[in-house]
Amino acid sequence: MLQSRASEHAQVHAIAHASTASQFTPFAHLRTPADPLFDSSASSDNTARQPVDDFSHGCTVGGSKRQNRAQSAPALLERKLEVNRAAQKRFRQRQKARVKNVEAQLTQVNAQLVQLRHQQQELEIQNKVLENKTQTYSSLGPAAEDVLLWKGDAAWHEQANSSHDHAWGLNLTVWQNDCCVTVNDLCHLPLAKLTKLYTTYTQKLATCLVGEPMISHQSDLHRWTAEVSGLMLAVSMHNPNLLYQLDQSRMDVGCAVQETASDECFRNLVVAMQYSEEQVQDLLHLRRLFYGRQGLLERQRRLLVGKLSSNEAMDMTDSPPQNNYSVLTNISRELRANAAEEHCLRLQCCCACFRGIHTSKQCATGMVHMYPFMLQRGKLFAVLAADRVEPSVHELMTGLSKSDAQHMADWQHVVNYLDKLSLNQLDMHCPLLGHSAAA
Repeated sequence: MLQSRASEHAQVHAIAHASTASQFTPFAHLRTPADPLFDSSASSDNTARQPVDDFSHGCTVGGSKRQNRAQSAPALLERKLEVNRAAQKRFRQRQKARVKNVEAQLTQVNAQLVQLRHQQQELEIQNKVLENKTQTYSSLGPAAEDVLLWKGDAAWHEQANSSHDHAWGLNLTVWQNDCCVTVNDLCHLPLAKLTKLYTTYTQKLATCLVGEPMISHQSDLHRWTAEVSGLMLAVSMHNPNLLYQLDQSRMDVGCAVQETASDECFRNLVVAMQYSEEQVQDLLHLRRLFYGRQGLLERQRRLLVGKLSSNEAMDMTDSPPQNNYSVLTNISRELRANAAEEHCLRLQCCCACFRGIHTSKQCATGMVHMYPFMLQRGKLFAVLAADRVEPSVHELMTGLSKSDAQHMADWQHVVNYLDKLSLNQLDMHCPLLGHSAAA
């Protein structure tokens, strides 16, 4: 029974399949054999390959991207490192520029500080000098021109004494009998007697120089050179006109003459002096300081003369006569003070030259060698400066390389140097440059 039913079912299925196939037979001629849409064999082949091709293509694209990323990673890292290095370099450059800028500002500030300190020192020295000058003028009163602004070096105060009627005096031992002569008497000696006294000292010193080097001769030479230099200093301080006449005179005649010692005589004198190199440097240094300070005084004097002749000083219409008189009085007083300072300057220079730098033997040699004329400091400076090619007097007096305060401060060292001289040092060389450096 079961086999009959199965056979029936198979027959039914075959009939259904045959009917279905017969229905689509009329459209078979519309299909193209090569068309994959209707060709079952072709479509089956194409559809079987297409997914494989799509899958393989997709795998290739994704792999190439990952490969590109892997290959570009070192380049990106290197690029990043280059950017970092460039940024670091720029930072270091900026930092270095800032450090240089700060160092430059620090250097500039330090230079300004040093300059300000130097100016402060100059102003302090100038203020001290002006205070001393003010105190001197205030103590002088109306007769300011008759009182000395400088009263000699320390050694001269040891030489002079006030035991004779409370007046300054000097002990002169050139004669057989020693005597104490007051400064007032010395300064009022006639020119003939003063030249005779100078001649006597020169003869005594010549005896010491040409005689045997005995101890007594050496002590006499030291004492007599100190006495004659102290005598000249006393005359210079209290009667400068007499000293000027003596400087223009012949000692063997006793009167003023037009004749002066030749330059050749001074050149021979420099050889006879036998200066040491230290002495030459001291003399040239003193020359530079002296003419620099003298140039400052000359410029101040010209300024005062210009005020005196200007409309500001001479205009009588815009101000009362009392005011004009006061202005003229002040200017004339300043001119007298300027002249007094220049006179003190010459005295101090001579003392530093002949009582500090020169030895007593050199001073005696100069007096004997230059007789019958006076030993002149200016010509001695000129010969030494020509040998060493020093700046001219005009260049030094112009003083363009230094300020006025510096000229005053430099000369103050010379004044301090003279204040340290003692009577027992007049026979030796007292260095000026060493004292200036220490000061």
